[in-house]
Amino acid sequence: MKYLRTVVVMSLIFILPAGSWWYLQSGYNYRKAALGILSPKDSLSNASLNILMNGVDFKEQLAGKTTCLAFVDDAAFQSKYYDQYKKALSFQMIVGGDSLALSGMNKAAYVLIDTSGYIRNTYENTREDQTKLIEHTAIILPRKIQKDIKFKESQD
Repeated sequence: MKYLRTVVVMSLIFILPAGSWWYLQSGYNYRKAALGILSPKDSLSNASLNILMNGVDFKEQLAGKTTCLAFVDDAAFQSKYYDQYKKALSFQMIVGGDSLALSGMNKAAYVLIDTSGYIRNTYENTREDQTKLIEHTAIILPRKIQKDIKFKESQD
């Protein structure tokens, strides 16, 4: 009984914190690698970058929103993807099909654009790239900053 108690105490002191550190470190490393992939590629303010829908440039509609431009018509994936992020304050998805043309990115099926107007990454229409699109969208969506201190309202 004495040895069992010693083993339990030692595992609580050494093994549990080491496991927690490893778990948190692996998540940190994953996010750091993903942010490296999501470094800004090009700016929408670049004059050579044209985003047209039915012949009209609509860069102004993308300002301040995390946007996914879809060049293909995959209704099953797009509806699931949009449903997952539609409650986010600054998310929008624009499905353009053939009427949407982005110069220099002919192979891209999806383009992820951040709130500052930078193209973060492009994705093809494969299951692997669609999974990466979902993960990367979650990473670059801005989060609502919560206050650390909450004050009670006086009830007079």
